Amino acid sequence: MNDPTGRIHFEDLARAVGVKNVHVVDFQAAEGTLEGLLKDLLARSESSLVVARQPCVLATPKIRFYEKAETDRSSACPSQVVDE
Repeated sequence: MNDPTGRIHFEDLARAVGVKNVHVVDFQAAEGTLEGLLKDLLARSESSLVVARQPCVLATPKIRFYEKAETDRSSACPSQVVDE
């Protein structure tokens, strides 16, 4: 459980299938520019993709839990680590 998996880069996948207008934005940082970008892309007659990067709101608590557990485990003194 919680094993690393491959990561899908949707922007690379979109380019591979022929999407020419691919934009990656930080949703929170691009507040003003996102609206203009979307209007521009919607006015075009070709396919477009906008990837908004930010942590998943639903997964954030689990991610923080696993990160804390990993930090706690790696910072424990060797004498405190109990072999299972």
